[in-house]
Amino acid sequence: MPATVARGRSLRDYGFAALDLETTGLFPQAHDRVVEVGIVLFSLDGGIECEYETLVNPSRDLGAQHIHGLRMADLAHAPSFAEIGPDVVTALRTRVIVAHNSRFDIGFLDAEFHRAGIDAPALPHLCTMRLAASGGLGRRLAEVCSSLGINYTGSHTAINDARAAAEVLTHWYQARPARVTLDLNSCGCLCEPKPEAWPPLPATGRVLLRSEASRLAVFERGYLARLVAELPTETAGTSPNEAVYLDLLERALEDRYLSPEEARQLASVAQSEELSAAVVEGLHRHLFESLTRTAWQDGVVSDMEAADLRLVGQFLGLGAALVEGAITRSPGVEAGAPEHTRPAALPAGTTVCFTGALQATINGCAVTREQAHEFARVAGLVVLESVTKKLDVLVVADPQSASGKARKARTYGSRIIAEAVFWQLIGIAVD
Repeated sequence: MPATVARGRSLRDYGFAALDLETTGLFPQAHDRVVEVGIVLFSLDGGIECEYETLVNPSRDLGAQHIHGLRMADLAHAPSFAEIGPDVVTALRTRVIVAHNSRFDIGFLDAEFHRAGIDAPALPHLCTMRLAASGGLGRRLAEVCSSLGINYTGSHTAINDARAAAEVLTHWYQARPARVTLDLNSCGCLCEPKPEAWPPLPATGRVLLRSEASRLAVFERGYLARLVAELPTETAGTSPNEAVYLDLLERALEDRYLSPEEARQLASVAQSEELSAAVVEGLHRHLFESLTRTAWQDGVVSDMEAADLRLVGQFLGLGAALVEGAITRSPGVEAGAPEHTRPAALPAGTTVCFTGALQATINGCAVTREQAHEFARVAGLVVLESVTKKLDVLVVADPQSASGKARKARTYGSRIIAEAVFWQLIGIAVD
C-alpha cells in the first residue's frame, strides 16, 4: 500500500530527484522504451547535490530520432535498463520524484522496472507542468523557464531537462509567500518516499554519456581505415582485381553500416588481391566521388545526402575537409575523374519493407510511411508489411536498427539498404 503523506511535514524537509526520460515514443504499454535517463538530486534549500545520466539501449527501433537526436550507433555500447535499474533505484529510493509532465515519466519508469523484474513501490512525484500551469506560468518546459527567468539550455536531452525541472520547482517554491506551509499533498503528491519497500540491489555503475557514445561511434567508423593502414605500402604489381574489392565495398556500405567483421573481410580481400594501402585508399576515394556525383546530379546536395556523405566518409577514413568540400562544391568535370554511373535501380517486382521512423522530408514535410509505400509502388516494387523469407529488400531509417524487422531480415539474409540509398535507387529527390 502507498505510504500516506505525513501531516505537518514541510515540503523543504524532503529530498528530491528531478527526472527526465528520453523515449522511443509516447506509449510504454505499446512497446515504447527508454533511451536516456537524466536524474538530478537536489533539495529546496541546498540546491543540486549530484547528477546521474546515461544512454539506454532499448533493443528496438528508436522511433522519432529527430526528437531525441540519437541513433543506434550512439546506443551500441549503452547498457540496457535492466543493467542500470539498480542505480536508478539507488537514486530514487529516498526521494520525491520531480518531472515536467510526471505522468509520462512515471509511466515509463514503472514499465521499465516491471520489464527488469524490479518490484517498485508507488513512486511519490510532483509535476512541475501542473504546478506551473496552475500559476499561469505556461505549459511547455521552455515557456515555464522563460516565465521564471531560468536559462533553459535546450530540450530533449535527459539531463538538461532534469536540471530545468529542478530549477522550476526551486524557483516556484521560493516565490510562494506561504511556502513554509506547503506540504506534498498541497502540491499534488499523494504518497511519501518509502525506502524500505524497495528491493536491495547492488549498484552496477554502468553508464554511457552522449559525448562518449559519439566518440565511440566515430572511432568504430574508422576501423576500416585503421586496417587499411596496416596493408603494405607497395606491392609487386597492381592487381587487376581491384573491382573485386570495390564491388564488395559497395555492397557492404549499402546499408550505411560497416561492421567490424565486414571491415576485416574487406582488409582480407585487399591483402589476398595484393592491393597496397595507397591503391585501397584510391578505391575509397573513387567510391566517394561516385556518390558525390550522384548527390550533385540535380544541382544541389540535400540535407539527407549531406548526412549520408559524411557517414560514408567516416567509414572510408576520408578527411573531414575532403568530405565537406565535396558537399559544398559541385565536382564538375575534371580530366581523369571517375566515370559517374547511377546506382542500379531495383527491378520491378522487388519486394520491399520499411522499418523505423523515416528521416526524409520533401519540401519541408516529413515523408510518411504511407507516402513511402506509394513511392515504392509507383517504382514497380511490391510493398510488404512484415519481414518474411520472401522479402528482397528491407529499408532501414537507421543503419544499425535493432528493430524486430531488422533482426529477422539479418537472420533471413535479406538485402538491407539505408533510407538515403533507397530514395536514390527509385529516383525520389528529398530535402
